[in-house]
Amino acid sequence: MIEAEFHAIWQSPEGDWVDITPKQDEEQTILFAHTPKRPYDGKRVDNVRLALRDDTIIHHFIQISELISKALQDGREFEYGFITVPEAKMKPLMEAKRFLLGALKAGYRDHDTCCCKSSIKYKRCCGKEIQKYISESVR
Repeated sequence: MIEAEFHAIWQSPEGDWVDITPKQDEEQTILFAHTPKRPYDGKRVDNVRLALRDDTIIHHFIQISELISKALQDGREFEYGFITVPEAKMKPLMEAKRFLLGALKAGYRDHDTCCCKSSIKYKRCCGKEIQKYISESVR
């Protein structure tokens, strides 16, 4: 999977670019693609995610990430960029994202036994539950 994030960049008086966007998923390396036609207008911009292979874990990660972005867009905005989203809505999404990200980092594929350590393949174990949650959330 490849993911493109819209970052806010500060340009120092010396002309250096400094990434001021917090890193959420422990990224170590970031490639900048300057896009002057898309200035930051103060609103959240969802990431662009692309599956590089047909894998249910990757598709679930992308779908959960999109649901998180939608929840944040639908959240209540406050001063200084703070957004509140009910914990009952956000907590299961964040738990699913953490689980899926861990599975991807560990190299699990959808045809492997589930990363929850059951002897069942992901598609028929946690994948089934996550798909059910995604289906219920998009209604």
